Amino acid sequence: MKGETKNLPNSAKGLVTVTATCPSGTVVVGGGFEHGTRIDRTSADIKAWFWESKSNTVNNSWQVSYQQDDNNAGATFPITAYAQCLSYGS
Repeated sequence: MKGETKNLPNSAKGLVTVTATCPSGTVVVGGGFEHGTRIDRTSADIKAWFWESKSNTVNNSWQVSYQQDDNNAGATFPITAYAQCLSYGS
């Protein structure tokens, strides 16, 4: 299940979190992310931290976070979350 896509903010300590939520009647069993091509190519380095990729059982979703380096306003790029959902029922 493809989730939301957001751009990593182009500012020091800029943080982005994206989520993919499983539909009703399913449960999240895994997930991941995809990051796109740099949008701002004026910066020589990408100094971003991959922060987390984890399930959120309360919201039945997969959550992914990236953050810019503390001292860097680095390049920005899109990040998309994906959830693997397993159907269950009667």
